[in-house]
Amino acid sequence: MNCARFARLTLVVLTAIAVAAAASGCSLSSTVVPPGSLPVPAEPANSIDTIVLLIGDAGLPDLENPERVLEVLQAEASQHPEKTAVVFLGDNIYPDGLRAPDGNKREQDEAALLAQIHAVRAAGARGIFVPGNHDTYSGGTVALRRQADFIREHGGSRIVYGPTAGCPGPETVDVGERARIVLLDSQWWLDERAVPEGTCAINTREEIVGALREALATAGDRHAIVVAHHPMRTHGWHGGHADWRDHLFPLSRVSSVLWIPLPGIGSLYPLWRRSGRVKQDIFSARYERMIEDLRKSFGPVPPLMHAAGHDHNLQLFGPDAAHPWTLVSGAGSIERVDPVGHGDDNIVVSPFAGFFRLDLLHDGRVRLELIEVHEDGRVERPWSDWLHHDASSN
Repeated sequence: MNCARFARLTLVVLTAIAVAAAASGCSLSSTVVPPGSLPVPAEPANSIDTIVLLIGDAGLPDLENPERVLEVLQAEASQHPEKTAVVFLGDNIYPDGLRAPDGNKREQDEAALLAQIHAVRAAGARGIFVPGNHDTYSGGTVALRRQADFIREHGGSRIVYGPTAGCPGPETVDVGERARIVLLDSQWWLDERAVPEGTCAINTREEIVGALREALATAGDRHAIVVAHHPMRTHGWHGGHADWRDHLFPLSRVSSVLWIPLPGIGSLYPLWRRSGRVKQDIFSARYERMIEDLRKSFGPVPPLMHAAGHDHNLQLFGPDAAHPWTLVSGAGSIERVDPVGHGDDNIVVSPFAGFFRLDLLHDGRVRLELIEVHEDGRVERPWSDWLHHDASSN
């Protein structure tokens, strides 16, 4: 290689490093909340119609020790179990969903899912599971059906899986007098998924938009909460965020033991992901189509909130002309928490494990609370506020 060519190659690499690093920003080491905000205390139990606990990516619990996040979740649900619904936002089993019964990993898959089911049943609450991308990785629709059947067998009458395995939804679950939970399989948009003819009542993007609009328009006095695995907005890994570890040790994303320094080369990977080549990232064409369909669906009668997981942190975005309240709650396991950045559109961002609590009051008000679970066992509630203030209105 001559000197001129080597210089050009060096310039390309250094430019890629600079662009990727600039786009990545800094990862948070502490929780960001609005300046001067003070937590809003929970209302008395007799004022609350329904409590919805939103937790995602809980499919890799610590099976050798009690999983602290699930312990805190169970304790929270136990306070008012008759009023509480726990929604698991996909990636319910890592790494490949519920594998076939004859596989050598089936026992650990079952244990991961049973840990989540147990947290709900022990509390006496209701439970709802929606699928994530990892739940499809051991057989697509077949893997989803295995998981749905397992939840039906072990969950009892108060725990459900939806939408119908392999189908996009929407399906609705009304809880109390104030909550309508609308279930979507967001991985449907990203898959080349084929299901047997007649399996799904809804099979096209146009049908989804129409059915979702109807589900929102007919909610009445209920606040609609659309739940899926993939978020509409995020400043996590799937939204283009990468920190110094991704630039210097990119293989550590593949395995926790592959801390091999690859400076320069490592920075090319985050940049490449921003090109839209990874369908699980917000930049891909399929992902963009999903967001476009959701925006179309939300236009006439928007939901209160779109809640998802996928990125392993906790984020809240405020409503605007194109979005309702948007929540990322993918930190259901301390082992799976990932770095996260902060943008101008964020209201709350936490780099810790935990989940969100949504209180829907009889008078129409809605309160949201962030609950963090730290590695040393501390439970903190650094932020809560009203999302919907007007009593007796929706």
